Amino acid sequence: MTFQRARSEEQRQIRRQAILDTAAAMLDEMPVADVSLNELSRRVGLAKSNVLRYFESREAVLLELLDVFLESWLTELADELAAGIEAHAAPEARAGRLAEILSRSLAGRVVLCDLIGAQGGVLEHNVSVEVVKRHKRSYL
Repeated sequence: MTFQRARSEEQRQIRRQAILDTAAAMLDEMPVADVSLNELSRRVGLAKSNVLRYFESREAVLLELLDVFLESWLTELADELAAGIEAHAAPEARAGRLAEILSRSLAGRVVLCDLIGAQGGVLEHNVSVEVVKRHKRSYL
C-alpha cells in the first residue's frame, strides 16, 4: 500500500485506520511482544516517522486496539449473557452459565487476552499521560 500525503481530516482518519488495521492483522500472526514499530511501518507502507505522526508510539497503537477489541467484546458479551442466562434460575445455575459464557467468549478472543495481559506491564509505558487517561476513561 502506498500513500500520498494526507491533507484532509478524512485522509488522516483513513491513514490512522490503516495503521490500526495493519496492527490488528499483525496481532493475528504474532504476540503483542513481537509487534514492532519498524515492522508495522513497513507493512503499512509508511516511514516510521510518519506512523508516529498518527500515534505517539507502538504502545499507543496497541492501547487503541485494546479499546476497540474490548468495546466489541463487551457489546457481544451483553447479548450472549442476555440470551444465555435465565433471570429466574437458581443463583448457582446463573453463576455456572456466567462462567461458561465468559470462558467460551474469551477463549475465542486470544488477541484481546494478549492485549489485556500486556496492558499494565507493557502498553501503559512509552505513552503520554493523556493517552493513558483516554484509555482508562474508555475502560470505565
